[in-house]
Amino acid sequence: MNVEMSRANVQLASLAGTDIDSIIINSRDPREAPYLSMLLPRFSPYIGNILERRVADILNREVRHGFHWIHQEQEIPETCLMSPGNISTECGFEVKAWHALSAKITSRFRVSTQQLKGRNIRLLIISWMMSKVLFGIPTILDVLSVDAHSVARLRDLNYHNPPETLAVEPEDIQNGMDNLQRNLVGGYRILEKEPEVLEAAGEAARSHPDFQAPPNSERAQALNRMLLEHYEYRLDGKFAKIDWARHPEIEAFKNNVLRMEPYGCPLKDWPQVLRELQNSKREADSQSFKLLEELYS
Repeated sequence: MNVEMSRANVQLASLAGTDIDSIIINSRDPREAPYLSMLLPRFSPYIGNILERRVADILNREVRHGFHWIHQEQEIPETCLMSPGNISTECGFEVKAWHALSAKITSRFRVSTQQLKGRNIRLLIISWMMSKVLFGIPTILDVLSVDAHSVARLRDLNYHNPPETLAVEPEDIQNGMDNLQRNLVGGYRILEKEPEVLEAAGEAARSHPDFQAPPNSERAQALNRMLLEHYEYRLDGKFAKIDWARHPEIEAFKNNVLRMEPYGCPLKDWPQVLRELQNSKREADSQSFKLLEELYS
């Protein structure tokens, strides 16, 4: 099992530089570039979903010792290693695709640390872009496999700050419910606006015996329940974005990708290039339009 996981990590790392057989966008006229730059965000989720679903198929090409890989929608891990007896090993990958032109890794990773602790589950981040930046064939830039539990732990530590923000564990997680929602942490942000109410919430949190308990512990969850019962909170849609975990391995991976220079321009600068292309007051001699010459040459 561990040998197959190690082999899978090596095989996935070798995907850097390969094309994704899914879609081809052709363009022969530089005047199409502003339109294509606006089109990219619309089809990037499609490419991401294709990548996330194909990891199992990719790994099955070289799988050994009677193991095989499956993609599962409502279970963790979503790309799961199955034993020769077709029994889940509970090892595998949670897969997130990152369109590198977006600069930030905005995919959310909400799996509870309680579901990841003691299990060989990796968070797999696949960075990609179009071969001609705005058009061409989707191409994998780089791949990162990192311990999923370490990411979830930092995610909760960086977010949980009662009474302002709470990392709330799913209910009945110990019952092994099949519903995926039973495995996901929720981020809650306080809605109270009145200064005296905020002060009261702060005092209630600070005086609680579990105020400094680790965010995923039962003690911290007891504090969460008290605050949620007495004050108004809302689900935070921005909770669990991978960038916000500030995980050192992910930050190093992201910086390495953004330093790549397709067509002579660092990836970190391409978002600004795209904004200039969409500007109706653009000038033909701008740096952005000089880059177009490289793309269409």
